[in-house]
Amino acid sequence: MSDFSAKLSVIIVTYNNAPVLPFTLASLTENVSFRPLEIILIDNYSADGTLEIIHTFARNASARHVRILFRLNKKNKGFTHAVNQGLRHATGDLILFLNPDVQLKKNSVEQMAELLAVQSDVGIVAPQLLYPNGRIQPSCRHFPRYRDVIFEITGMSRLFSKSKLFNYWKMGYFPHNRIRRVDQPQGACLLTTRAIVDRVGPW
Repeated sequence: MSDFSAKLSVIIVTYNNAPVLPFTLASLTENVSFRPLEIILIDNYSADGTLEIIHTFARNASARHVRILFRLNKKNKGFTHAVNQGLRHATGDLILFLNPDVQLKKNSVEQMAELLAVQSDVGIVAPQLLYPNGRIQPSCRHFPRYRDVIFEITGMSRLFSKSKLFNYWKMGYFPHNRIRRVDQPQGACLLTTRAIVDRVGPW
C-alpha cells in the first residue's frame, strides 16, 4: 500500500454486472467532486465482461485524480466478505458503500457528507432512491416486529399498503420524500466515516 490517502473511498462489489456497471462508474467520476477519489472494486468471479469494463475504466481514471483498486476473487465469496475486503484497502476519510447498479446524481454524495458533518450523532447516511423514471423508490424500513411478519405472510401489508398498522415494517405510511431517522436504510448506497468504521468494525 502506498502513502496515497483519499478524501472519499467507494467500495463496489460486482458479480456479473456488465450491463449496468459503466453507468455507475461514469456517475462517480462525473457527479462526485471529492478528490482524491478512490474506487475499490471487488469482483466475485464474474463471467460476463465485467473485468474488461473495470480495466477500461481504470486506464482512463487516473487523469481525473481517481485511483482504482480491484480484487478479482477466484470464486464468489459473497457480498459481506467482499465488502470487508474492500474496507481493508480503503484510505478515505469518508467511505461510500455503493451497489453496482446505482447512478449518483450530481452533488448527492456531497449533500450526504454535509449532513454527516453537521449531525454529530448520525453515523451513516442513505440517500433517497429514485426509479429510472424519477418516481420515488421506498428505501427505508422499521425493525420488524412479530406482527409484521404475520401481516407480510398473510398479504395484509400489501392489501393495506398505506396503513401504519399493517405496513409498519416497510413504512408504507411514510411518503419517503423527506429526511428522517430510520431503523433500516436500504443498503444500495450508504455513506459513513472512517472513524465510524473503525469504531464499529467490519461487516
